[in-house]
Amino acid sequence: MFLACIIRRHAGKIASVVCIGLFVAGCGSGSSYVPPGFTPQELEWERYHEAEKAGRLDEAADGYESMCLANPPYRRACYDHARVLDMAGRKLLCAQSAARFVSRFPGDALAATGVKLMGRCYLDMDRADEGIAALEELADDVKGKDAWDSVVYRIAKLHRSREDTGSEERALEKIVNMERWDSQLWDNSIWRLIEISGERGDTETERRLLKKFLDSRERSYLIASYNFSHHDDALLQLGKIYFQENQLEKARALFMELANWKTSRMRDDGYLWAARVRLRQGKNEKACRLLARIVEKMPAANTRKEAIELAGTAGCGQMKGVELTTQGQ
Repeated sequence: MFLACIIRRHAGKIASVVCIGLFVAGCGSGSSYVPPGFTPQELEWERYHEAEKAGRLDEAADGYESMCLANPPYRRACYDHARVLDMAGRKLLCAQSAARFVSRFPGDALAATGVKLMGRCYLDMDRADEGIAALEELADDVKGKDAWDSVVYRIAKLHRSREDTGSEERALEKIVNMERWDSQLWDNSIWRLIEISGERGDTETERRLLKKFLDSRERSYLIASYNFSHHDDALLQLGKIYFQENQLEKARALFMELANWKTSRMRDDGYLWAARVRLRQGKNEKACRLLARIVEKMPAANTRKEAIELAGTAGCGQMKGVELTTQGQ
């Protein structure tokens, strides 16, 4: 007897986990018994999954493949075939199996994971060029389907592994040229393009992309309270560009937006840079009030030491619990 646990899903969420005890004699290929609520395919998949957990990877791979080739196919088994081949170290077969899965089922919930697995297998083999060619062929197969952006994003990743920034950039631009809500990888793609433009000193492109990125955040308020993890980085970076260009009020507005963002991990950076703006404007008293927010109210802030030094330079005087010194003392 063995224990089989089946996860029942509804609308993409786990509805229940049901465990049943099965007698091996009653569950073989010659048995017609199926416990209520479970399909023959679910029970067959569980048998191969047990083989996988026991380390019998070839048996599991063969079983998953047979389920994938059946009519109708069991989609999850198609993905699991590629996954187990990866576990067994059969990297090329893994990549080929993953490509077949994504090509057949580009709308499946596991398609993006299959694309990632495919790309990783080529990287593990140190065969990025072959991987790019295979993924480009797959991109043509699934063009217009849900998996397309995942394939293109993985192509960009492989170009990055080859230090081919130009090709990486061209791949990412294909995703960024989509509408914001047509791709879950839009944020990741545009942020990487921002990094690339910054690394090569292309301030004009960096500024344009930062503004586009931040505009997408503002529009998202109409849909959900979603924010990508780099939106606060974008506020700070665009503010610094304006600061360097001496567009001080534009810079201060962005720094203060960051400082007032209650859930941001970078509020102290906003106060610090807003203080720098005020100092450049000759408004030292206002700068000192901003620095005091960091020094007195944010004891764990990464910028606190810098804020104390800047406060001393600005002649801010005494702050609670801190002795300030002026520059040169």
